[in-house]
Amino acid sequence: MTTHICSYCGNEYKNKKRWYEHEIICEIMHKKPTASTYTNSHSLIEHNNNNNNNNNDTIANPNITLETLYNVIKEVVKKQYSLEKEVALLKKHTIMKTSVLEWLGQNIKPILPLKSLLNAFTKIEITDIEYLLRCSVIEYLNYVIERNIDTYMTKHTNKYEYPIFIYENISHTYRNSSVMAFIKIYYYNFDVQQWIDDDIIGKTLWNNIQNNMIIKLNEWKKNCSDKTDNIEIEFQTTLLKIIESKKEDTHIKTIKNIVYNKLKTNINSVSYQFTV
Repeated sequence: MTTHICSYCGNEYKNKKRWYEHEIICEIMHKKPTASTYTNSHSLIEHNNNNNNNNNDTIANPNITLETLYNVIKEVVKKQYSLEKEVALLKKHTIMKTSVLEWLGQNIKPILPLKSLLNAFTKIEITDIEYLLRCSVIEYLNYVIERNIDTYMTKHTNKYEYPIFIYENISHTYRNSSVMAFIKIYYYNFDVQQWIDDDIIGKTLWNNIQNNMIIKLNEWKKNCSDKTDNIEIEFQTTLLKIIESKKEDTHIKTIKNIVYNKLKTNINSVSYQFTV
């Protein structure tokens, strides 16, 4: 049977609910060792230790002062308020996802083909292979894709013509103590003439650039005037680096981060009153 141990006093509980109820109080009483709570926190530990010898599934219930009880209630209320704020933000995000799709359908009609954008983002020159030989795939992706996106954005300055849309929504939790950032990518399906909420861009970009790296690496090998064993070793080492499957998720995440950072739009900057 699983034993649950209090993180503050070390008491063991077989019943998870009893352990959870105890630890909430124990945490608060250990949090602020004031003159009033110091004695009571030790009383709590001593009481628990006595209970632990007899029945470790009972809840400690020391004789605490009104001041200590007030502090306990205040801490519990603060935690509850924080949780309610986080739940509200998650609900807001769920509603906002629907609102973004609706807004995109009504306001953004891209004219640039998705295929041409994906090809432009993953374009590789044979001269890029020299850099790939010396660096990791992640370093290479950062270099090539950032360069390609910058080139594309210089040529096509209006992001609302792109067949992908990335929005970022930053919200603050309890008393602005932490930040929750939601980033979502949509792409436009020209066949059905609508925006799609399906995050396939990272995987598609990785497949494209992986194929391009292999093609250009083979071209590089054919064009090498030096046909020594060193060239073959470099070729094989780099090829294995490209096709290493266990790092695929890391490479996809790297690509998505690059695209997000380059193309994201803060939802608050869009001139539309989203439903909350």
